[in-house]
Amino acid sequence: MIQIEEIEIVEFRGIRHLKRSLGRRSFGIAGPNGTGKSGIVDAIEFALTGNITRLGGVGTAELSVKAHAPHVDASKKPETALVRLQVYAPALKKSFIIERSVKNPGAAVLKPSSAETRALLAQLETHPEFALSRREIIKYILVPAGKRSQYVQELLRLDQLEKLRVSLQRVANDAKRDHGKAEVEDRRTKSDFFHHLGIATPNKTDLLACVNARRAVLKLDPVADLAPENALKVGINPDAEHEASQPFSKLGAKNDLAIFLKRLAVSQEITITGAKSDAVAALAQLTDDPALLRVVKQRALVERGLELVEGDACPLCDGPWEMALLATHLQEKIAKADAASTALKQLALAIAPLAAHLRAMALDGGKVAEWCEKANPPIDAASLRSHAKALDGDRDTLDKVVRDPAAIAEALQALGRLGATPAVELLQPADRLAAYIETLSDPSKEEEAKEFLIVAQEKYDQCRGTQQTLNIAAQQAETASAVFSHYGMVSTAMLEGIYDKVQKDFTEYYSFINRDDEAKFEGKLSASLGKLAFDVDFYGRGRFPPGAYHSEGHQDGMGLCLYLALVKHTLGDGFTLAVLDDVLMSVDAGHRREVCALLKQKFPNTQFVLTTHDGVWLKFMQSEKLVQSTLSFGGWTVDSGPQVWNESRLDADPETPRQ
Repeated sequence: MIQIEEIEIVEFRGIRHLKRSLGRRSFGIAGPNGTGKSGIVDAIEFALTGNITRLGGVGTAELSVKAHAPHVDASKKPETALVRLQVYAPALKKSFIIERSVKNPGAAVLKPSSAETRALLAQLETHPEFALSRREIIKYILVPAGKRSQYVQELLRLDQLEKLRVSLQRVANDAKRDHGKAEVEDRRTKSDFFHHLGIATPNKTDLLACVNARRAVLKLDPVADLAPENALKVGINPDAEHEASQPFSKLGAKNDLAIFLKRLAVSQEITITGAKSDAVAALAQLTDDPALLRVVKQRALVERGLELVEGDACPLCDGPWEMALLATHLQEKIAKADAASTALKQLALAIAPLAAHLRAMALDGGKVAEWCEKANPPIDAASLRSHAKALDGDRDTLDKVVRDPAAIAEALQALGRLGATPAVELLQPADRLAAYIETLSDPSKEEEAKEFLIVAQEKYDQCRGTQQTLNIAAQQAETASAVFSHYGMVSTAMLEGIYDKVQKDFTEYYSFINRDDEAKFEGKLSASLGKLAFDVDFYGRGRFPPGAYHSEGHQDGMGLCLYLALVKHTLGDGFTLAVLDDVLMSVDAGHRREVCALLKQKFPNTQFVLTTHDGVWLKFMQSEKLVQSTLSFGGWTVDSGPQVWNESRLDADPETPRQ
């Protein structure tokens, strides 16, 4: 993309003023810790991207570029804190200046400004991977497979793959949950219909026989199929149908009352009491483990926050954040909630049948209340109405607690009420309704047949409606699951292709710098859904995670080699600048020559800016001609910034930089 010709830093981080010519050549900086080396690294990153990695990400919520990028004495005057780079773009074959002030980090000044230079800057702003620090090496080596997948995909500019995978998984989970609810509702309407027929599990023949027996009483033609509209009641006089739906039906009231009382009894049965015990146990697991409960609560909040991320601020606190870093931070928190996910799944499985039971009880209680109010004189059904409303509230609470753990206390109260002995005031309207029904004369066979068919048609239509809803929900769940599965298969295959190329380069680079003892080294990147395993050869004894047997120095070497392989794949010929901040301090003296040779031979067109706190390392880089100029800091003061102790440059024509 670009190479740096000159850098000027003013009132930025720990630097008051520093101006140096790099001449598009590699540059080495040495000095003890705290002398300002990383300030130059930060300055380059800031000028090119408007951001500073070490002031963002996990554990830095109180830090920001605007507040902490200026020198401490210039913190009230961010307009004085700026970085100016004169760069050369090989693709454009021209030089231009990039100047960026902390006061407005999102808007760089280009001189000259053209469509080409603006496009190049926009590309640079999306590729912060040109800089690598010692702490970032760990992101690729000593992290879980899920985190490595995230970090590597971010560097490869493939992080949208994981975001889309998470979104598709959420859609699939929601569709599966909706399908489950549709199944419950379908079972409820079928049970209601079958109860009306008086047959536990009728087949089509039994159902038609039951219907046609009533049609025969009315001297109506038998029906051979259920499909035509109103097939069960076809032939009944509309006026008679209207009369049948008038104030009170002994048959209908008796039927609905029996269903309601049976539903109350079901609350004491093992299917409900067992699910209740499971739900209470799942909630107890959360309340007994404050750490787990905290993670569960955070997960619910973070998932919602992740959906709202837009702009450069946290959607919860409005604090300044770089959007990509904020999204990464939130995804990291979700990834840590595996235990919470298991607990929530267990809770959801236990809650589902209980919520369905509460819904059915509320509906059945509402029907009984309607019959009470149709009686002559009306029976006071206020307690039934209140009970049905309370049941709906408890159902909402149980549905809510699966998504929002803040409702645990309410959910436990709702579960405590479920299955309790019905209050006397609840049963009184039911008892009065039963007594009232007994006072009514039995309808004639014709009247009973008419009402049976009319109600049967109504309940059958409800069954058809819930069946249609179930079919749609099943299709949606199947489609969502298939899309999620196919996406996982295709994206994994695509990533495997990329990782095969990356691991080939990684193996080549690492074998190169360790050819004295690991010339036959092999590394393996293995992609799976949302994960990236990384195993390396250990002297022919098998492949193991990098942290298993290799030393810290070897791990650092692996981190550098994997980084170089990834950036090569991402940028290709555009990999013309790399800023390596103290990344090779653990490499032993015996392998430094090989590291220098690797960077020179494999990346001859890349300008490297390297920092180290080891002066011997700097001299080694210079003697191996990896760097063409050096700068040594001997100390630092808050008033004057870095103290230049030594500066050197190889004899070379600055107008003919290494390409």
